[in-house]
Amino acid sequence: MFNRGKKIWHRFNFTANSNSPVFGLTGADAFKNTLSWNLPPVIKGAVGVANYSFGNVVTDAVYKDGTVTVRSNAPYTLTVNGRSYPVKPGENIFEE
Repeated sequence: MFNRGKKIWHRFNFTANSNSPVFGLTGADAFKNTLSWNLPPVIKGAVGVANYSFGNVVTDAVYKDGTVTVRSNAPYTLTVNGRSYPVKPGENIFEE
């Protein structure tokens, strides 16, 4: 789960710098332990981020078919399209 490097991906295996607002990942705040994600209105397949780190958090987050699956090493708050979810260490599943 937590390999080195930060990879932002979707079904075409696109990679980008972790600071780019690719696929709506708009910001992380290590002081508040929050990650914000604004998904596009139409998604075909899956979009997500793997091995994204901020502060002491390393996380994977994937959206597919109305479900957000998150894995993390530490707790934080994930905000997806304005709705906040409490992420716990381990695997978390949220319906969007």
